[in-house]
Amino acid sequence: SRLTRHYRPAVELARLILENTTFDQQHGDVGATSFLLDMNAVFETFLYEALKEELGVAYGFERNRRITLDIDGRVSMRPDLCWSDGQGAVFVGDAKYKALKPRGYEHGDIYQLLAYTTALNVPQGLLVYANGEGAAGRYIVRHGNRTLEVMWVSLDGHPAAVLASVKTVADRVRAMRRSALACRESPITPVLSAPQSE
Repeated sequence: SRLTRHYRPAVELARLILENTTFDQQHGDVGATSFLLDMNAVFETFLYEALKEELGVAYGFERNRRITLDIDGRVSMRPDLCWSDGQGAVFVGDAKYKALKPRGYEHGDIYQLLAYTTALNVPQGLLVYANGEGAAGRYIVRHGNRTLEVMWVSLDGHPAAVLASVKTVADRVRAMRRSALACRESPITPVLSAPQSE
């Protein structure tokens, strides 16, 4: 209610702590409680909230929206970031706290992003890593008229520096949205926006 709304941040923090509480059975007389945080989930939530504020989006910018890759709806996916208007998706992105490269599956994150862009029929997708864990770059997909970009957000230093890094990502999101809208107007020759030179 309006009277207890100010307790919400404390309650949400308590719920997060309780959901991640764990214990370890071992010998000894001293007991202790610890909790673990899924840093990938923390980073995804932070990036979503920071981008939403930076972009000034009230509606249409979603987290973990359920989509399907196939027409029959048997292969479901949930991209970390999705921006839609009344006519469909205009941006899709994924957030990764750490770039994992298991042997034989080195570019799994790129494949995942490609699936998102295909399912949502957007010309570009953005993969955002924390602290430069993934190499930044641009991948133009063969035969697909799609471009996949990799950026990273610096989590080191003062909060203002972190938010400045988020602003750089937000600028790319805006450019990708404009590109998707342009492609919608002329679907035969997609317009793929290039990153701004620094």
